[in-house]
Amino acid sequence: MNIMPLMFTKLKQTRHEIIGFNLACFLGLTTCVILNLL
Repeated sequence: MNIMPLMFTKLKQTRHEIIGFNLACFLGLTTCVILNLL
């Protein structure tokens, strides 16, 4: 089950919120990649 669209619909659709959400997703994925490489 993909939870990202559910979280995204709860955000206010402002530019600041969307940038923060994208940054959080990117940092989460980056952390997973780094942990998998170690």
